[in-house]
Amino acid sequence: MKKTVVKILAFMLFLFIFAEPAGAFWVWTPKTKKWENPKQAPKDTPKSQFEFAMSFFNAPNYKRAQAEFRRLLKAYPNSEFAPEAQYYVGLCYQKEEQYYQAFESYQKVIEAYPYSERVDKIIAEQFDIGKLFYDGYKSKLFGLAILPSTDKAVEIFEKIVENSAYGKYADSAQYYLGLSYKKMGQHKEAIDAFQKLLDEYPQSKLAEEAKFQIGQCYMKAAPKPGYDQANTEESIREFKELVESNPEGEKTTDAVKILDKLKEKKAESIYSTAKFYERISKFNSAQLYYKQILNEYPKTTWAVKALERLEILKNKRKIK
Repeated sequence: MKKTVVKILAFMLFLFIFAEPAGAFWVWTPKTKKWENPKQAPKDTPKSQFEFAMSFFNAPNYKRAQAEFRRLLKAYPNSEFAPEAQYYVGLCYQKEEQYYQAFESYQKVIEAYPYSERVDKIIAEQFDIGKLFYDGYKSKLFGLAILPSTDKAVEIFEKIVENSAYGKYADSAQYYLGLSYKKMGQHKEAIDAFQKLLDEYPQSKLAEEAKFQIGQCYMKAAPKPGYDQANTEESIREFKELVESNPEGEKTTDAVKILDKLKEKKAESIYSTAKFYERISKFNSAQLYYKQILNEYPKTTWAVKALERLEILKNKRKIK
């Protein structure tokens, strides 16, 4: 009996201790028919809530400001202040160097409030964030900058092109999309991205650069001499076309130098094939490949070697 009384008294004491704080922070709201914490309730109008949030943004207290902007979005999602609130959520993230979260928050403005006057500015901000990730900025995990960044750049630049296919940053975003794929070693995807720039934005000031990058991607994807040289041939074709179409272009000098290296690589591959046929005593076939080098790549170092081999084969009188 005594134990039961003690338990009852203990329970009543518990209620007494915690009843007052609860009553101080939670109130019944007839309008919503819910218990609400006044500290967590938004202001009576979206305008006053927005001004309240801005007071923290200007302080600056970006975490609190972001919480108040989110409160406005939750309470007044269709108000005229909602697009601005969503924009400032992103800006708060950006001020705190949480760039990927800023990108995502800005994207919500475009998707939920496409009529917002901030759209052009947001795309500009997204482009800067994309470049930041392309340049090597890493996302943070538990406060440490350890997460890879280039894949984030790909996502951001793709979204910019989608957001504004023919806007101010569209061709630049498409170009950096190609560069991001190239940086990741995904040369096929990079070539496709650069080619899309040429197809969709032929008048872009980046068109020449994109063509140069296509040639480089083919070159980087090309195998060692002795293997299938299809990519090398494509690279030669791209650089040759670039040089012929714009002989005075900014990239022409670089393209010519690369073109010479590619021709050396292709000639070496043909020379290896000729040597193979020579080793198995297929001298007529070997002769054809050596002559191909002289005809197609006469200015390469391999042309000299091919001529030497032809003379040796001729002196041995083993070629009919």
